Amino acid sequence: MDRIVVTTAAELRTLIREEIQSITFPALEKVEPDITDVKGISQLTGWAEQTIYAKHSREEFPPGAVFKSGKKLFFSRSAIMDFIKSVSS
Repeated sequence: MDRIVVTTAAELRTLIREEIQSITFPALEKVEPDITDVKGISQLTGWAEQTIYAKHSREEFPPGAVFKSGKKLFFSRSAIMDFIKSVSS
């Protein structure tokens, strides 16, 4: 049999808020950022970093998949994954 607990409205709000956060935030912690560097794409795809630089210089990646900041390249993970799926199909 369940027990009846008497509490204040403020305590009840706090309990509900804590319970919602415990459900919501663990899922958010697993989200990876969409933008990554050459090393991140190498780990994602298994390609050597030299291969990624070569593909970039041959303009093999789709528009919007690669961004340049100074001399450093950044990639959209989702665009690269879509590119790989389209090439392998």
